[in-house]
Amino acid sequence: MKKLLFLLMMPVLCFGQQKDIYKNALPLINKYFPNNELVQNKLQGFYVKFESCRDTNTVDWLISKQSELCALLTSSIELGFDPDTDQTRRRAYETYQLLNKALPCFSFYEGRGDFPTVIHEHFSPIVDAAKRNRSLLDDHGLEIILDAWGTTKFYHSNYAVDVCCGCPFQSDLGSGLHSKLLIAIDGFSSGSDLFSESLEEIRMDVKENALYNTRYLRSKQAILKEFELIKPLLKLTEKEALSYEKTKAYIEQATDEELQAVGG
Repeated sequence: MKKLLFLLMMPVLCFGQQKDIYKNALPLINKYFPNNELVQNKLQGFYVKFESCRDTNTVDWLISKQSELCALLTSSIELGFDPDTDQTRRRAYETYQLLNKALPCFSFYEGRGDFPTVIHEHFSPIVDAAKRNRSLLDDHGLEIILDAWGTTKFYHSNYAVDVCCGCPFQSDLGSGLHSKLLIAIDGFSSGSDLFSESLEEIRMDVKENALYNTRYLRSKQAILKEFELIKPLLKLTEKEALSYEKTKAYIEQATDEELQAVGG
């Protein structure tokens, strides 16, 4: 009986450990986002919702605001030094680790160009929060998001692999993931409007990956099999239908070696 009570209390205990996130992180927020009331207000509002998360609508809100906040944080962060030098790279890494720990739901990484630091969406804390709800609906929606993007949303997805620096992503068409995602999104969206923005983004990106990619990981036979399977799921426009036939012809004519070639 004691063991059962402990198991029932575990979500409450875990939840209690997530209190006062914004308050505890405020020194770091002030340091790396100085005098930025917009960032402070947005983060405070986000973590108030996160810490009190008890329903599917709040989980949905967290996912949608998480994306907006990543863009805001990326454009606003001020490290005070260039993270991309031999002398500062270690310091930048340690700074990112501190921020990652202080601000759950966000992952800080070295970027490039105009944005030397990039903040990505980290889903694991929200997934844990969703498990505290009685409803399993948000859990199912989050499963689709994790299948597509993994626990952290980087530039590439689980169905488009980054095999080398500067190379085009290689599609994993033929693995079954494209069709799995499209079927799951159709099924979930028919009964719920939760995570609609994220799921539509995944659906459109899967479509683009299928129609316009020319580099693959799987065999020609596997690629063609799934490519034909997903055709009705892609909901093609007239113009996209022409692109579909063009890509299909390319796959049919190419060898496995050509399809799996790395590079441009």
